[in-house]
Amino acid sequence: MSSARRSRPSKKRSDRAEYLSQLAQEYIATSSLSAKQQVLANLANFAYNPQNYANLWQINAVDLFIAALAEHDALLKEFGTGGLANICQDRSCTESLKDLVVQYSKADHHNVTANTVLNAIIALMELLETSSCDGKSSTSISLSQIED
Repeated sequence: MSSARRSRPSKKRSDRAEYLSQLAQEYIATSSLSAKQQVLANLANFAYNPQNYANLWQINAVDLFIAALAEHDALLKEFGTGGLANICQDRSCTESLKDLVVQYSKADHHNVTANTVLNAIIALMELLETSSCDGKSSTSISLSQIED
């Protein structure tokens, strides 16, 4: 019986990867705004779990989060920043997201929710924390970068 338990996690991981891939494909393929909102919210929620980090990077979900920042819809922006805030906890992505989050935090935003602003702040906090823990100058973010 214990051998059956050992085989289950890999199947679950495979199922999870397939499900995440299907979500990303649905987001790309649909023209329905409400469907896009729901799918991006789901992807952003999956970005909270470290078990999903590799899959989300592999299916380019981070690119979907980033692209959502340029959308006109406030909820897509909110879920995009939420996904970025969640995946910023993946310490291997610090360099990839640092400049993007700083750039986004300085941009002039219209049609954003309070949660969008909060998510951007959380992402910055995660990246600042990672930078101070790493002790690497290449990943540091100074507050002067985000002040205008």
